[in-house]
Amino acid sequence: MAKKNYLPGVEIFRILAAFAVICIHIPPFAKTVGIPHHMIWFYGISHLCRFAVPYFFLAAGYFYGKNLEETNLPGPLLHKRLKRLFFLFIAWSLIYAILPDAEPLKQALTHGLSLDQIPSLFPITQRFSENFQAMPLNFLLEGNTGHLWFLTALMSAYAVLYFFRNNSHGRALIFTAVGLYLFGLLNSHYRDTPIGIHLP
Repeated sequence: MAKKNYLPGVEIFRILAAFAVICIHIPPFAKTVGIPHHMIWFYGISHLCRFAVPYFFLAAGYFYGKNLEETNLPGPLLHKRLKRLFFLFIAWSLIYAILPDAEPLKQALTHGLSLDQIPSLFPITQRFSENFQAMPLNFLLEGNTGHLWFLTALMSAYAVLYFFRNNSHGRALIFTAVGLYLFGLLNSHYRDTPIGIHLP
């Protein structure tokens, strides 16, 4: 029996979007130095792959909106989704916190040092403390690494969608979504342009 929310086309594009995210972050896609005309390749790959994250938001929003239409209990539905995402956020924050630092691990492997000779290999307390003291708000929104921003952003999106949907403000939701999207662009990729916004 097929899953209720399973759509083959959506799943195929999810796979493509996941591959696109990988391309944005790792070599040889993210770093094309040494390739002839490498900057053309870099910007070309980067722009072609930028559909990925918006697509994940759209897919998640589509299924959540569909579930909202089908349920008489929107509150518990929101709570269930937020609880699941919050668990992932906390779990991965802890996992990233206990992962060994790359440089000490590299030194250990290069020079044949034992783990007890590198006390900073697993600096979980120090890493949490430094990240929180440097930018408390970012720490709360991104966890122990910037990669987790997607989870808190998705939780916020679910809450906003629930609020407007539950109060029958569909048109206001569209304007709010467009406004937040433009704000995000102006404070990230376009922040160094004349119309950019500079926030911490």
